[in-house]
Amino acid sequence: MTVKCPHKYTAVKFSTHGSFDVTTENNMLIAKSFGSFNLEGAIDYCNAIKRAVEHINHSAFGVLIDLTEFEGCTPDGWQEVNKLTDFLLTTNMKSKAIVASSAFTVAAASSVYQKGLQINTRAFEDLNEATDWLNKELGNQ
Repeated sequence: MTVKCPHKYTAVKFSTHGSFDVTTENNMLIAKSFGSFNLEGAIDYCNAIKRAVEHINHSAFGVLIDLTEFEGCTPDGWQEVNKLTDFLLTTNMKSKAIVASSAFTVAAASSVYQKGLQINTRAFEDLNEATDWLNKELGNQ
């Protein structure tokens, strides 16, 4: 006996949620996130970081992740960020600083960004302290 479903289902493409700025300065990649991210926003964020890495991966570099205006991410979006972390572990990334204004955000991000114990990673509440630490780690001072 064959049962036919009377409904046809199609994949739905959602609009991007969340915004970000990704810049590079010398041997530092700076990624700042704003708002709440869905899968599409997380994919865009990760792709922007990968493109930026192409410009600084010729030598050791550091990553500064600014989550002070980040509000959250869907579970499938976090999976994309997890893949990004795997990618970064194959590059010349030396150190990573995570800046967040709440303990919850630090804990959520750290569960993803703490992969790869060979990368020196620290969490901060102050952007200037994070930048100073990362510059010292990279020998910029």
